[in-house]
Amino acid sequence: LKLLGRVPFLLLLGAAFALGESEGEDAAYRKVAASRADARRFRSERTLAAFELEAREFLRRFPKGGRASDVSLWLGDLLKSSRPREAYGFYRQSRLPSAVRRAEAIAFRFEALPPLEVESWLENGEFTLEPADGSVKAVVFFSAAHFQTQFLLPELDKLHRRFAPRGLSLAAVASVLDRHNRQSPKRLERALEAWRLPFPVAIDKQRSNGACSASLERFGGRKVPWLVLVDRYGRIAWADDMVLKGNGYARLLGVIDALLNQPSFDELVGQLRAGRVEALEKLKSIRTKATVEALIRSLEGQKSESLRDLTIVILRGLLPEGYFGRDEPARAGLARWPSVREKYRYSFEADRLVP
Repeated sequence: LKLLGRVPFLLLLGAAFALGESEGEDAAYRKVAASRADARRFRSERTLAAFELEAREFLRRFPKGGRASDVSLWLGDLLKSSRPREAYGFYRQSRLPSAVRRAEAIAFRFEALPPLEVESWLENGEFTLEPADGSVKAVVFFSAAHFQTQFLLPELDKLHRRFAPRGLSLAAVASVLDRHNRQSPKRLERALEAWRLPFPVAIDKQRSNGACSASLERFGGRKVPWLVLVDRYGRIAWADDMVLKGNGYARLLGVIDALLNQPSFDELVGQLRAGRVEALEKLKSIRTKATVEALIRSLEGQKSESLRDLTIVILRGLLPEGYFGRDEPARAGLARWPSVREKYRYSFEADRLVP
């Protein structure tokens, strides 16, 4: 009976404790939201660091709280450009559907690219995003029915002439978002042939149900012009609107310039063979299937035994789990690579090649 008499008191105590935790979470969430607002407004190192600190502390204290999914999403958004793998982890912690989509978008940037699906290539031959051949690749999706095309295509011509000598490969793809009945492949072909552009031009694969054309949708396009930049290593470095003037255009030119300044796989292999450990660190950070092939190639001419051992360690971390048989020498396992390479792809989630 005495125990029964204490039950209401225990319930009240538990409710008070839960209320205190809730109030603590609410107060902490308000602090995170305020620091996020400052970070978005001022974009300084101080405000960004303060927001990250508050968000991480919130998730440490309330990992299963009612606001944890929101804060995980915010942290993912903060880190997606500078630290994509951390961002991916925070997106995966969130239960919000938008976080799932953003995690998928990050993985898409680093995994093998899908092919462009087009009706036809009209000018200057075909264009592919694979394999990573050392060039920086740019695909601009545009609407031939949009008034902006008259400004866009001459600007693409300038970009091509400016950056092609440094290794930029550019293609333009006429895509359809609306007014489908006025943009049949035949009509688009006649319109585009008049421009006589110096780079490959294609008509995107159209759909009969009035949906967005295939390649534009495949590469996340929400509007046109939509630009996809692929770095020298076969990874998406930009998939966003293409702004043609002002600070946005200046930023784009800076991104292209920075991508072109990156060493190619061939250059990195040469540096590694010459004994430059920083080339191995760079290759270790790229994390693609092409990286595996570059590392294997570098072994042929490496004179430093210690660098060779480090290269094999990195290869073991990139190749699929169980790739090397029990007690199999590294040389024997790597000799098999050309005959089995097509079986594997790089997985961002696993951070290594998988079947």
